[in-house]
Amino acid sequence: MKLQAILIFSIEGQFIKGDLYIPNTLSLKDIRDTFGEPIEIKESVGSHGSYKESILTYKNASFTFESIEDVDHIKWYTIKEPNIFTIRGVSVGSTASEVIQAYDKGFYNFHVSDDMIFFGEKTGMSFKLNKGIVIEIKVWFMYE
Repeated sequence: MKLQAILIFSIEGQFIKGDLYIPNTLSLKDIRDTFGEPIEIKESVGSHGSYKESILTYKNASFTFESIEDVDHIKWYTIKEPNIFTIRGVSVGSTASEVIQAYDKGFYNFHVSDDMIFFGEKTGMSFKLNKGIVIEIKVWFMYE
């Protein structure tokens, strides 16, 4: 069974081992329960001490969380592993054509270049390409 573990905006959510998570409910514990103990954890205090930032780094993925009043909010993550799929079936190893087919319609600020496909602004997603093949997926979130 392939693990589907990418968040794509709040309406699409994330599947982790059959359970659906959306960005505003995903926690550090969920990531650790799914991926195990990270290779590295970096923690820092945000501006004016208003939040704590935690970065969990794995061999082929990293997840950055902001914790405010003990509530986790995912800020961004990066995936470099081919067996983790977006809810639309795109993964590292997918072609640029597959990304365009899955995401081109209906996503704000959609751009394609030789080495990158991205869309969104405050919240968005990018696919780094090498010779037309996805080698990295990044997703970021802005909460208001």
